[in-house]
Amino acid sequence: MKLAFSFLPLSVPLVNQGKTEEASADVGGEVQQPDPELERLTEELEKYKNLFDSTQDEVKNMAEIAISNNAKVKDWQFQLLQAKSASAQMNAELRHLQEAVRSLKEFQCSVQRRRSEAEESTRDELLIKKGIEEEIRQFLGIYWNDVIHNAEKLYEIYSTGVDRTMKLFVISLTEKKEKVKEKYKIVPQVTPEREDAPSDSGAQSA
Repeated sequence: MKLAFSFLPLSVPLVNQGKTEEASADVGGEVQQPDPELERLTEELEKYKNLFDSTQDEVKNMAEIAISNNAKVKDWQFQLLQAKSASAQMNAELRHLQEAVRSLKEFQCSVQRRRSEAEESTRDELLIKKGIEEEIRQFLGIYWNDVIHNAEKLYEIYSTGVDRTMKLFVISLTEKKEKVKEKYKIVPQVTPEREDAPSDSGAQSA
């Protein structure tokens, strides 16, 4: 960075000002007074020169800072790119994990649903089986009650029939016996008692 001091006249002597004054004094025989405008301009020139030097130092410092910051910025940009890449990879892994969790939840819900359906089916089968067993038990109870009742009735009928048959058979035999007696005039024979047969009193005494 360079500063242009165009406001200074080219004829202004910046060096050997004392020698010029001495020469003019020797020539004219008189001592000239310093020009205040020249002194003011000289002071301003010195001030601007110092400002220029300090500005040059600041510019150098700023350039060094800019170079350092540029390296830091590049490093930060590189780290930012790495962070973005890592973030994208982590987001992809996160989405993959979310999909896996969603799949596991769906699988768990499906398993639970199938278990509940199987339990309901088993429960329904058990209820149906229990109902069938109850119906079979009731049917067998009614059937055996009917069988026993019918058996009792049949036994009564059989007993009554046997009794009546026996009575009829006895009556028929008696009638036939009476008819045979009347036909052949059969008189019942009385067997005489033998003398050697012991009497009841003798038997009792014996």
